[in-house]
Amino acid sequence: MIALLIVFFPVKFTNSKAIQVMIVGIKIIVMSIMMIKKIRTEPLASLSIISLVGFGIWLWSLTISQKTLLKMVTGTAWEFQYIFFMFICCMVAIWVWLSLWGVKKYSNKKKREKIKFVICVCLEYVIIVGVVISVYANLYVAYHNNVYFAFQMNLLEIQGENVSLHRKKIEKKIDGKTWSVNGNYDEQDKEKLCPLDIMIQDENGKKGIIEPDLNIALNEDNMGSANNEKYIYFSFVSFFSSGYGDIYPISSITRNWAVQEMIISHMIMVVLIPILLTSVQEFIQKQEPEVK
Repeated sequence: MIALLIVFFPVKFTNSKAIQVMIVGIKIIVMSIMMIKKIRTEPLASLSIISLVGFGIWLWSLTISQKTLLKMVTGTAWEFQYIFFMFICCMVAIWVWLSLWGVKKYSNKKKREKIKFVICVCLEYVIIVGVVISVYANLYVAYHNNVYFAFQMNLLEIQGENVSLHRKKIEKKIDGKTWSVNGNYDEQDKEKLCPLDIMIQDENGKKGIIEPDLNIALNEDNMGSANNEKYIYFSFVSFFSSGYGDIYPISSITRNWAVQEMIISHMIMVVLIPILLTSVQEFIQKQEPEVK
């Protein structure tokens, strides 16, 4: 009954697009669980569900727009920063539920079915880790390309007012609104290539500060579109909490995403790994009598 109420709950009861997206996501998750309940007699069903949910989250992370990111910067839609975190946590919850159910069901099954179940559990774990690393790498790249680098190039290409020796001001139209863009530069950056931060304000008075996503963005040699390999590397070391200090986040948004990624990784280590080991242990313990 509760699941049906969630599925038929109206999406447009609020004007907040972020909340509407969250409601749609929750509906998809609830319907997935309801569908899994019907087809969970096969371990490959849970693998396919986890794969589809992970693919959907990854595909969505590729489509994040400049408009959405600007809303995050100005604080008008700060909740967007946590949407991917919420969906990934829901995917992990689905995986935990399926694994606990599978451990109970397949403990007394034949050897072939046990092996199939353990393989599916391991593959689902690999998929979840891959989704987390790739999704947050996509978010870092989107922030760099659509916000910091985009405004950086606007400051270079559009003729504006030199407010001071190390500050430049331009006017930029985005989605029909006129934005005041102020680039602040390091004293040693004589050519004004890599701004330390970019202050923006629209005609309605909404303000925000665009900071470099990562420290490598301040290097003139790294000017241009994001190098995906470096951002995947940063996402990888953030997930496994093994940062070497060569790359680190600067902006508040990328720091927030990095913290979310580390929280997810620790949650996986505390929750998912024990479930994975329990699954294997159930398989091994039931095989011991046959070996004797």
